[in-house]
Amino acid sequence: MDSVIHAQQISFHRHGERVFVPTNVALMPGQLCLIRGQNGSGKTTLLRLLAGIVHPSEGTIARHGSVAFIGHRPGVKKDLTALDVLKFYAEFAGADPLYGAMSPQAALHAAGLARQARQRAGQLSAGQRQRLGLARLLVAPKTIWLLDEPYTSLDADGCAWVDGLLDQHLALNGSVAVAAHVYQPKLNAPTDVLDVQPGAQHA
Repeated sequence: MDSVIHAQQISFHRHGERVFVPTNVALMPGQLCLIRGQNGSGKTTLLRLLAGIVHPSEGTIARHGSVAFIGHRPGVKKDLTALDVLKFYAEFAGADPLYGAMSPQAALHAAGLARQARQRAGQLSAGQRQRLGLARLLVAPKTIWLLDEPYTSLDADGCAWVDGLLDQHLALNGSVAVAAHVYQPKLNAPTDVLDVQPGAQHA
């Protein structure tokens, strides 16, 4: 089985120094890669490299499949209603035909936000905004999910909901790489761990 992301000895330089030591990543279908490391070790930078948002200063990356990247902030427009946020994202990002996209209304219900559909995102609690941001994965599904601290601001029920999302996606042969600092995913699917080591060495 071929990997959906294959990265060889990648790193990123900032101000002439490596953010983290050169790293290999092989993300397979149906696999979750848990990215760990101390604050400032480069977890977010690594995810952005894997997503293609920035390019590696060293090494190579090959991707095979559509990619969804969600950063550590929800990334929702606060002046839009919760429903309009998902409508916009569904139209803007589009869905991978390999996966069934939910309607915005169904995604809000799945995220526990049906009652907040007409409420502006800026009026939601931090946890509700986090759920809304992650609900974008349901209206515009992709093969590869790259998630930076998806459990931020979520209570126990919210964390369990995210675990369920990940397990469902992995069961459909999707792939996930997730950076999680405080809460560790509790999944049925196989999990690999990648420890990112800071690499402040002169390039």
